[in-house]
Amino acid sequence: MTNPSESPRFNQSEICSSTGINGARQANIALENVTIVNAGTGVAISSGGFAPASEVNIDHGLIAMSGLGVQVNGGAVARMNDVMFSANLKALDNQGACQSLNNKLVGNVNGNTGGACTPISGF
Repeated sequence: MTNPSESPRFNQSEICSSTGINGARQANIALENVTIVNAGTGVAISSGGFAPASEVNIDHGLIAMSGLGVQVNGGAVARMNDVMFSANLKALDNQGACQSLNNKLVGNVNGNTGGACTPISGF
């Protein structure tokens, strides 16, 4: 996605693809009650230096059996609430800004890389 006017919303979706969800350059993605499995990268978000920053908001989800659960590139923002990361090679690579509440890590092979997510009190 490269058009700033595109703001996809996925609600109660199951995504089984090798590419997962990819947002770039002023993307605004909302994922609610979503399951992403068997992706190279479940969710990738990047801004490429353009303002406003790209962001992804995930509320209640499962990201499983992927190479990388969520990749937050520099300048991008990820907010996650009640997301379970299970059986991924790595759950999170955070090079941007990440905020989280009530997330669960279950059986991921490698630890997270990049900065830690900051806790938020509400979503």
